[in-house]
Amino acid sequence: MSTLEGVEKEVVVWSKTTFPNATKEALREKFNEEFNELFEAMVMKPGDRFKELADVCIVAIRELHDSESSLSEIIAAKLAINQGREWGLELPDGNRERVK
Repeated sequence: MSTLEGVEKEVVVWSKTTFPNATKEALREKFNEEFNELFEAMVMKPGDRFKELADVCIVAIRELHDSESSLSEIIAAKLAINQGREWGLELPDGNRERVK
């Protein structure tokens, strides 16, 4: 099984080899495109949602790498924030609203 860090490294190598001259603007536009495809898949083609989510992650990993960060780092940081929050009672859909 691959680790997240290992997959991130593979994505960066592939992306920089395949799109060596991609600008920050181009990456942001590609991210928006892929995010829109994910949203569309969630509504119209639920079977494709994980493939589209992977495309969003691939673009995000490249942009994060170019900013000297990583997906695993930002997920760990955000998880720490979420773990420190208080959560309300469970809602009918299984989620919980953040109290603070």
